[in-house]
Amino acid sequence: MDARIECVLNGWEFRKMIASKVYNNPVSFRTSDGDKGIYHTPKFTASIDTALTLVPEGLRGSVSFGAEICSAQLSDQITGMHVGAYQTCAATPALALCAAALKARQQQNAHG
Repeated sequence: MDARIECVLNGWEFRKMIASKVYNNPVSFRTSDGDKGIYHTPKFTASIDTALTLVPEGLRGSVSFGAEICSAQLSDQITGMHVGAYQTCAATPALALCAAALKARQQQNAHG
């Protein structure tokens, strides 16, 4: 999943995961210009710190832990107002934060 997130963020075409002892979570990709490459993918879904890098500029992320589920919510960085459309629940805090951040990015891209 991390590799596919990285490809979407960079506008790359996902090709395949590669077994490697040298690279951490490597992915083979192709750019829109047809260039090919190998890139080690950040572990967005396993690390809250790395998932926070997905949060769009102007927003901040927060996570809540429950006994069986975790939630994430994005809020305006200046006013602190929660942006309800970006509230998600998942099995782990990093997954919840990834989902909220990707929803926000998708909506921002749709509105130009």
